[in-house]
Amino acid sequence: MWKRLLIVGGLFITLIIFYSILTNQPEEYKYGSYSNIEYSTLSETYQPKKKELIIVEGWKFELEGNYMYVRGSVENTGDTDISYYEIYAEYMDKDGKVIDSDWTNGTDVRVGAQQRFEIMTRYDERIKSCRLSIREIW
Repeated sequence: MWKRLLIVGGLFITLIIFYSILTNQPEEYKYGSYSNIEYSTLSETYQPKKKELIIVEGWKFELEGNYMYVRGSVENTGDTDISYYEIYAEYMDKDGKVIDSDWTNGTDVRVGAQQRFEIMTRYDERIKSCRLSIREIW
């Protein structure tokens, strides 16, 4: 009887330790920016032909908890209001291969105005850089 209790207890403790290892991130990744992620600029960014909407330089790519956030602003540099836009993020590994992507949208950007955006994606340790592009504008 005692042997069974010891075996069951040992298995239970092993499962708890295994679960804890799988669900915890290293302490250095829990708060603030993820220092290994490259801060890409507007290179290779699609820019629209008809209406001018640009991604303002200085956008951030940060890790918070189990999610990565891309935060920045767009600016309407054209001469007509923009009623809708989509921003597309491609996440790449160290070799530049796209391993994930996501997007967000926004509405009603008047001529000369800026508007903030945010894209949230689940953390993946393979991601080393991010590239943004504007995909739709109305």
